[in-house]
Amino acid sequence: RAKTLARRLEPSIVPLVRHPDVAVRTKAITILARSRSDAAIDAVVAAAEDQSESVARVALASLGARPSQNAVSAVTRILVKNENWAMRILAAEALGRLGAAGAPGPAIKGLTEAARHDAYALVREAALTALATVDGAKARELAASVAGSDPEPRVRETARALASARGGAP
Repeated sequence: RAKTLARRLEPSIVPLVRHPDVAVRTKAITILARSRSDAAIDAVVAAAEDQSESVARVALASLGARPSQNAVSAVTRILVKNENWAMRILAAEALGRLGAAGAPGPAIKGLTEAARHDAYALVREAALTALATVDGAKARELAASVAGSDPEPRVRETARALASARGGAP
């Protein structure tokens, strides 16, 4: 009954991701994140680029179960362009989930770029780790390169662990 009710209410919940109140937007995203409909997923993807960081964080944390070109593009934009390193980490994690769920090509490209070139070590490390969930072989290959070249010891350590892991994750 609850699932049926949620499906029936969904068309009235989707517009709430644009509501002026941050708390309402956040709750709407939390409900829509469980949905399988295109409209719900599109609303969550749009919310990933919300002006409110708390709304965008909830949306990014919700993405990954159902990949789409739109989702991968939005998350990649955040990973590449967002000034906040914490948001870029969340984007790397979301891109890893999207890639593992069926959109590996674009996810690999975005994660590889971030692992090689992001200004923040924590973002590079998150991207490298997320890449391992998408494609273990590519992650090991990149990790072998990063293990000897990254300026941050923690990233080099993670890269060494990934490079020596058989399944792609340490």
